[in-house]
Amino acid sequence: MSPEFIGVIFALGTATAFGFGSAVARLGLVNTPVVTGTVVSMVVGAAILIIAASPSYSTEIERISLSGWGFIIFTAAINYPIGRLLLFQSMRRIGVSKGNTIVSANPAVAATVAVLWLGESLSIGLLLGMVGCVGGAIWIAIIANEGAGAGVAEDAHISQTSQGISAAIGAMFTYGLVSVLIKKIVTDVTTPLVAASLVFGIGALILSIMAVPKFRMEIKLIPRNRIWKLVIGGTSMSLGIFLFYGAASRAPITAISPIVALAPLIAIGFSQFIARQFEVADKRIWLGALAVVSGVIFISLTL
Repeated sequence: MSPEFIGVIFALGTATAFGFGSAVARLGLVNTPVVTGTVVSMVVGAAILIIAASPSYSTEIERISLSGWGFIIFTAAINYPIGRLLLFQSMRRIGVSKGNTIVSANPAVAATVAVLWLGESLSIGLLLGMVGCVGGAIWIAIIANEGAGAGVAEDAHISQTSQGISAAIGAMFTYGLVSVLIKKIVTDVTTPLVAASLVFGIGALILSIMAVPKFRMEIKLIPRNRIWKLVIGGTSMSLGIFLFYGAASRAPITAISPIVALAPLIAIGFSQFIARQFEVADKRIWLGALAVVSGVIFISLTL
């Protein structure tokens, strides 16, 4: 098999890992404190990435400049203590189908930042992609606000639904900014796998420190089956990161990005099988997810 074909397989694995991980983590978040639940989900995943990247540490770490460490730490702080927390908060409040789909529109934010900050050109394809992403995200937000497909017990109050939508939008902007920062890190600071492991590891450390005051008390209140679901979901999402870098090293981004963009659709599909008691995805949600995926594909084709 050619490297490009293996890269495409890795890309499909990335989308599957992200989608499956989101659906399983959703089950673990039922009535679970978000900060503690997020820490639990990240521990094993951080260990996997660090172990995978450790052979390169001896040569790569010493080459990272002080400014490079600044970018890594700043990205880690935004990506996980903020981005992952908001993502999990949105999934807990409005579910995987709606929360994950809104967050998946983050390439529109990344494209906007790239145009304004990095001076990249705004092509017709990029503009169409941004319209698709933003339009799909707004459509899903409207559906969530109306209570369409509601089935999550803790989302009974409008205020909680609004919090979920706000968290999803916040995560969308956070991940969009992080995408641009990571692009700079892997271009100017260090290799993709080392960058991923450092960002994930430092982010997990920061989040763990934040959780210390309540962690011991809250972890005892979480049933073991939910802890395992958080661990499995978080590990699957971390495996997705690992597979993505494997795909990017073997195939062009234009070939793998449209496949990775299928993650929200796969997440909705998995949620209908393993989390249906908390997730009901009607045709409008699928339509919104398709709009977001189409937008991501248009943006990918301009890379």
